[in-house]
Amino acid sequence: MHKPAFLLTWGAGLGAGALALALAFSGVSGWGALAVIPVGTATVGYGPFWGMLAAAFALLVGLIAGLGPAELGIFFLALALAVVSGAALRALIRRMVRRERRLKRSLALFNQALDEVVKKTDKDAVLAALPELLAEYVDANVSVWVPANPGFRQVAARGLPEIARLGERSVVGRAYREGKPVHVEDVHQDPDYVDPGVEQKSELSLPIKVRGEVVAVLDLGRKTPFYPEEIETLTRFVDAVGHYLALLAEHTESQLVAELTRAVASADTLEEAAKKALALLVQFFDVGGAGLWRWQVGRFYPVTFYGRHLPGEERLHAEGLPPRKGVIWQVYLEQRPRFIVDYAKEPDADPELVSRGVRGLALHPVLGEHRARVVLSLRADGPRVWFEDERRLLAVVARVLGLMLRQYELKERVGALLALERDLPELDEDVFYQRLIEAAVRLVPGAEAGSLLVRGEEGFRYRAAVGYDLGALAEIRYDEDGLASWCGPGFHKGRPRLLSREEGELEAKSHETAPAEVIDTAGRLKEMQQNLCVPIVHKGEVLAVLNLDAFADPGAFDEESLEVANAFAVQVAAMLHEAARSRKRRRAFDQQFAAELARAKRQGYPLALVVMDLTRFKEINDRFGHPAGDRALVRVAEALKKVLRGTDLLFRWGGDEFAVILPYADRAGAAAAARRYAEAIAGVCVEDVCLGVNIGVAACPEDATTATDLLRIADDRMYRAKAEGKTLVAA
Repeated sequence: MHKPAFLLTWGAGLGAGALALALAFSGVSGWGALAVIPVGTATVGYGPFWGMLAAAFALLVGLIAGLGPAELGIFFLALALAVVSGAALRALIRRMVRRERRLKRSLALFNQALDEVVKKTDKDAVLAALPELLAEYVDANVSVWVPANPGFRQVAARGLPEIARLGERSVVGRAYREGKPVHVEDVHQDPDYVDPGVEQKSELSLPIKVRGEVVAVLDLGRKTPFYPEEIETLTRFVDAVGHYLALLAEHTESQLVAELTRAVASADTLEEAAKKALALLVQFFDVGGAGLWRWQVGRFYPVTFYGRHLPGEERLHAEGLPPRKGVIWQVYLEQRPRFIVDYAKEPDADPELVSRGVRGLALHPVLGEHRARVVLSLRADGPRVWFEDERRLLAVVARVLGLMLRQYELKERVGALLALERDLPELDEDVFYQRLIEAAVRLVPGAEAGSLLVRGEEGFRYRAAVGYDLGALAEIRYDEDGLASWCGPGFHKGRPRLLSREEGELEAKSHETAPAEVIDTAGRLKEMQQNLCVPIVHKGEVLAVLNLDAFADPGAFDEESLEVANAFAVQVAAMLHEAARSRKRRRAFDQQFAAELARAKRQGYPLALVVMDLTRFKEINDRFGHPAGDRALVRVAEALKKVLRGTDLLFRWGGDEFAVILPYADRAGAAAAARRYAEAIAGVCVEDVCLGVNIGVAACPEDATTATDLLRIADDRMYRAKAEGKTLVAA
């Protein structure tokens, strides 16, 4: 609008000047040329009417001065052009002044609107408030839209009826796709215009960007077109809103990560930590539910869920997800996140999940120092667009959760090994081996099945298994050279070795060391993708070999698997060595007790048995380490020897249990001896921890006459003492 007026002003001004010069050269005195100036000034300052009066006055003076017809004609044209150029210049100046006033007013009003915007503390509140805020300053219908796939969802509106959804083919959709303002002066001429049901001729759509990504569209419509200065101001306004939303996002993201870290640190168990984390994520991302999935023994099992309950979730805790099926397995195998706008449109969508209302899905591998074996899932009840900011934040969240999981997994592994070590003295040999292999399969990342070969008099044989037919495998015997061939050059040094089907090693090595008809069927060799062979070595001697296997994932075992398996083997080696020593000690006790009892019966004298279990011994191990515990046991044995009679026989069964055989002692005499033992043990201290003891006594012939019954009675009385908080139970 300004360009034609601008050209007219300059054209008329130049024409007036040229005609004034023509007057001067035609012999008219200089006042003729100068008359253009007051005429133009009057027109600019007071308007065309006063300009024409000034021009008429100048012509009158010219007539009086005696100008000829030719000179008078030129003079008239010069004055007319001066009036026209002055009028055009006046209009241009007035437009510029009005524009400047409108711009200042708009900026002032929008600054006020921004002041209200920055009082909002979250993105949704900001977007919802925009129509009401702008309606006070813009004479237009105002609405805000966010992508909903398909189309756009109305967040809030002023002056428009409620519209559930707007298609992608719309002015709003065009602004979203192009990422720049779209102004349609006449909506009836635009093929993308969607009639909202109210009268309007012009539509202006402005994308709101956060960190370069369009997150919403501000749409305005009214009966008259928008001025350029209005478009400019509104563009600046949405840019400011986008900048504020970016600052708000950074603050809330930092707050989320801080709250997530605090929540996880305050939890006592992995499940509790996961539930606290998921509760924060469900609220922050405004989704229907979330889950944390952990790969264990060939399947994904939920650590926990949070949010809207879905039918069948309880079953998943017991059964897990079938291997190599579904989007969670894809995320695990590909080790990259997936963001699904509408799960119902996925070609491999699970109809059952769709029927339960699962639509929008975000799936992110939870990353630690090694390969991710945990997947975080967020689910929305309807289609959902996942913005780039949300994707970046989920990557940060996954890293935090990965560090959390690493700590809990380490605690879980240590706890499992301590439990095995604690229960070792009380477990039957085969039960201990089975517990050991079950723990290994559960704790070593990537393992789905496993077997344990233990050294015996006839070589190595299978003593426990998970996922295999142990009865069939137990018939196989291996010599040390055969196992060394299978496990590789690091066999005698306890170094794990990984064999993979992809490298063609599994079948060749297996058939070299075991019968194909057994290893292919009972050993499931045809299904196996990877094998991790872990020699368990103590002081250069291979005590056992742990085999861990993977069937579903050809890359199941990685660097972390090797690290965990190696650490597991070191601890187990000490346990197996201790178990062997305990069995030797127990066999020695059994043989001696049977002999002493037979002699007592033959010669007709009494015999008593005292069994003892140390208290606070675990505290010494936990606080000061196993070497301190070993020193304490040596000091206990030395203290007991000082108070034993010359005929008494002291045995250590293993762990923190001792036994004494007392020939020629009845129950009362054994009880008196037990009190001396308790006093001696109470003097054994490590730092500020002094040991105590629970004691059970049995005597022959008062309580029983067989070794089995005497042991059972003494053991029962010892456990009664422990349960009742006593030092001694003798009857």
